[in-house]
Amino acid sequence: MSNEVLYPTDMLNDVFTERSPLINASTKKSRFCDTDSSYSDSSGVHSPSNNRMKTILNNIKITFLCGVMLGSFGLFISVSDKAPLFHQVSVSADDPLHINLPFQRSAYPLIRTSFKGKFLPHFYDNFSDVDLFVTLQKVDPEHDNEVRENMSVWRQSFAPAILWKELPDTTVEHFFDLQTHRKDWVKYRYQLLLTTNNDRQPITLSVNLSEAPRSIEYGVLFAMCILVCLYVIIVFDLIHRTLAAMWAGIVAMGVLAFLNEKPTLSHVMSWMDIETLCLLFGMMVLVAILCETGFFDYVAVLAYKLAKGKRWTVITLMCLFTAFISAFLDNVTTILLFTPVSIRLCEVMELNPKNVLIALVMFSNIGGTATAVGDPPNVIIISNEEVAKKGIGFANFTLHMSIGSALAMVVTYFVIRVMYRNLIPLQFEEPHEVVELRQEIQVWKRAAGSLSLYSRDENSVRRMLLQKVEALEILMKKKTFRQKPCQRCI
Repeated sequence: MSNEVLYPTDMLNDVFTERSPLINASTKKSRFCDTDSSYSDSSGVHSPSNNRMKTILNNIKITFLCGVMLGSFGLFISVSDKAPLFHQVSVSADDPLHINLPFQRSAYPLIRTSFKGKFLPHFYDNFSDVDLFVTLQKVDPEHDNEVRENMSVWRQSFAPAILWKELPDTTVEHFFDLQTHRKDWVKYRYQLLLTTNNDRQPITLSVNLSEAPRSIEYGVLFAMCILVCLYVIIVFDLIHRTLAAMWAGIVAMGVLAFLNEKPTLSHVMSWMDIETLCLLFGMMVLVAILCETGFFDYVAVLAYKLAKGKRWTVITLMCLFTAFISAFLDNVTTILLFTPVSIRLCEVMELNPKNVLIALVMFSNIGGTATAVGDPPNVIIISNEEVAKKGIGFANFTLHMSIGSALAMVVTYFVIRVMYRNLIPLQFEEPHEVVELRQEIQVWKRAAGSLSLYSRDENSVRRMLLQKVEALEILMKKKTFRQKPCQRCI
């Protein structure tokens, strides 16, 4: 029984309504030889070996991503939650504090010391003469804990007593390396000595000690690798963007567990900015409603009418409208909804939409930075509690940012006018019919490449689509290239 699926003739005529009846031309020997013989196989969809290789690579991709995700998830659930437990202590100049380290025989080479108190940043050191000194000491338990050596000393500035009631508690961390002294663990023990130069009154602080692996020093490198992998997955469209973000999040949690930094559930929930998410959700709902009403199409047509078909005037008005709307709505969604009607206007004016869309994106980003709700980073900034405590609201933020945004728009428009002053770079390099035909070929190729090879019906539809591609390629070659008669066919 044949694997070919029969379709009614009228159905095929409805599907392949092209300007030239070349559907079956690819099955016959052509009278013409291409000057560019590699053109018809540029997509690679005609080769069965390429399809098999694509399937193999796809399986490798899925296996690799799933393996990394499952490994990270297993590592995450295998490590128990460790909420930091701080112990309050008091240190004075006359009464130093000794803290024994219970981690000498641990597999982790680093000791993390976390202190919570009225500490000052390093750039405020000259405002205070009170310091906390933390010294790592090696002691000999066989000789009444005699101090053999001071391994390292760490100094941190402490706020003056008059500021203790006004300043909030600040957490500072420092790592002590025990890796170089591992050979002495059997004979010696280690302790921390806390002293201060404040001879007027004791200082109060909280202390937490924990272990850390050597790889924690490369935490930024791990984060950068995860971010690069996420962008590679999104750029090359390996999986859906939502799944890519979930994959990166799970891998990041696994890396935190590997670094002995597994956060608690409450800590993870605190990373979610509910106010920002709700604001973005509301703006996207508003944008969707405006899209259903045809608002963006109306704005584009209005710009064309006001410009009376003049190209530069249309581009200028479209950029200004895009910047103004992006200042009050989500700029990413706005530019996505402006794109279809902008492409249609460019086709009417016989302009290449690529450069025009780049200009719209630039003005959308500039307009989005002018207000507190135009761009997601602005929403995060204005929702921050520290920013709100400084009295910075929507009006203040917009007043300061709009001036810089206006200047940026003027400079950007000037650069665009200088770059495209004669409009030649904005025009198509090929005739409009050839451009449309090339785009149509790409659409049919993607449609054929998206079909799997497991079903007989899909194979039949795939062959029909490939015939359509070959027909359109022959038609485009006739319109684009100069062809010569084939010597073998004469």
